[in-house]
Amino acid sequence: MPYVALALALLIAPAHARKPAPAAPPVAPAVVAAPAVVAAPEAVLASLAFLTGHWRGPLGGAPFEATFDATYTTSEGGVVLSASRTLEAGRATSIEFERFAIADGVVTLTPYPNGKEAVSFAYVARESGPEKAVFANPTHDFPTELTYARVGPDRLVITLSGRAANSPDVMVFDLARVP
Repeated sequence: MPYVALALALLIAPAHARKPAPAAPPVAPAVVAAPAVVAAPEAVLASLAFLTGHWRGPLGGAPFEATFDATYTTSEGGVVLSASRTLEAGRATSIEFERFAIADGVVTLTPYPNGKEAVSFAYVARESGPEKAVFANPTHDFPTELTYARVGPDRLVITLSGRAANSPDVMVFDLARVP
């Protein structure tokens, strides 16, 4: 998720593009659940295959018009890489790289806005599933969570969420596969 492009959109996206955080559900009585089965990190990394390909979608709205463009590799070699850019009037105005890899036995997402390493986000098994992956870093300002979800054969939705001063609680990037 292309951290810089998303942060840029966060700063300049119009108010109608922002969505408030959903209300917290009421607290239910404690229920004892069976322990979750944790997949091996290699299996988790391989499960990110749903990201593979070239994706593109609009950012912002009038008067700001831009396009977010990202390409993701397979997990061959033990790493998924992405390269993204924000395009305005046919010109790249920001770039970002991402690395999904295993670090200390955990799958992590590390963004490189404009080529500089930023904070990493750890895979969150309890919230992930088939064709969905959630990465979190509760100590980061915004976002604290990045969710990647394949919602159709040609549609990828990336959601940034968290709380920060002067920032929306949720930003959604709805991307279509580029043939």
